[in-house]
Amino acid sequence: MEENINKKMLLALTLSLVVLLVYQIFFAPPPPPPKKIPPKKEQAGKVTPPEKKVTASSVQGVIPPTKAVNERRITIDTPFYQALLSTRGATIAGWKLKKYFDDKGQEIVLEKDSAKIPALAIGIDDNFSFGQVNFEVNTKTDRIALEKPDDRVSIRFTYSDGIRRIIRTYTFYGSDYRVDVTDEVS
Repeated sequence: MEENINKKMLLALTLSLVVLLVYQIFFAPPPPPPKKIPPKKEQAGKVTPPEKKVTASSVQGVIPPTKAVNERRITIDTPFYQALLSTRGATIAGWKLKKYFDDKGQEIVLEKDSAKIPALAIGIDDNFSFGQVNFEVNTKTDRIALEKPDDRVSIRFTYSDGIRRIIRTYTFYGSDYRVDVTDEVS
């Protein structure tokens, strides 16, 4: 009976991911066109730059900006699935189920690189999304294998623009399909 419940839970998870990906591919609204800002006319007189006041409280709240990095893809291999993470937006770029097959005997792949909004994308509002921002990642390797049931790994993505800091942590387990996602925004 427990095996039957596990199969139903796995099927529900798989169908949920499929619905999310299909929705993003076919029904996600297109991004708004960029707003054009008219160039400012300069006056022929003297221009004095505004004075910058630095106070102790403003210095304490400064968050150092994240270094710009090129997009990296990190593959997490478990006995159950293969996940592909991207530093662009700290998103899941691909997901392949290893124990489930389609009608042709191929592993089920739940990914679409051309999706307008990637899975688990972070955004503030309709005008700005972190989907195109490259996050720093805490691992140097591009492939991590979780072969034993006790294996687990946490991948941390960090972004800072000097005003806000976002830390997204994915924790993968070698024993099942579970993935923990934690977001910290400051």
